[in-house]
Amino acid sequence: MFKVRFLKAAQEDYDALDGSQKKWVETAIERLTVRGGELGEPLHKFPADDLRGCKKLKNRSLGLRIVFRIISPF
Repeated sequence: MFKVRFLKAAQEDYDALDGSQKKWVETAIERLTVRGGELGEPLHKFPADDLRGCKKLKNRSLGLRIVFRIISPF
């Protein structure tokens, strides 16, 4: 089991989403809490240190991407 924490900017972005977008994000976060590092694709095209080691989950039809980093299970 993993714990998910939002950055302040991510929380603001989440608050601005509509209902269907929030539902997808909530479902994705539930999956992340259970499966953690098994999900997502590594971010390869971002050499910046702040995104190194991050992964992404995308929903192209909704135009959403969740970027996350696994720090450690609790």
